[in-house]
This record gives sequence, C-alpha cells and structure tokens, in this order.
Amino acid sequence: MTTPAVGSIWKSRYTTGLRVTVTETDGSRIRIADIDPTTGLPRARARWTPVRRFTDAYTEDAR
Repeated sequence: MTTPAVGSIWKSRYTTGLRVTVTETDGSRIRIADIDPTTGLPRARARWTPVRRFTDAYTEDAR
C-alpha cells in the first residue's frame, strides 16, 4: 500500500463535500487537515490516522 503524498487532496467516500489534505506522514500514519470549503485552505486543527483507515475512507481528488 502506498502512503498518500504530503500536499495531496482527498475527498471523503462518506461525507459529501468533505475534503482533506495530507500534511505529514511517518510511514504508517498520516496527518490530515480538513479543507475549509469557503477559503479552500486547510484548517488549523489536524489529526493523525492510520494509512489503511484513511485510504478506506477517502479517494484522491483529481481536481
């Protein structure tokens, strides 16, 4: 399984309109931040999640 790249944008498979960006990685986990739909910028609060759980819940945004 490939670790998502830092700076890549992903959209939720389950929540319409939810987009996140990958801000950090340590190999087995990634840190993600929600993207504010109004400004298009990452929100200040970020969270760590295992890569497997992340790729099950999000798909890469091809915008």
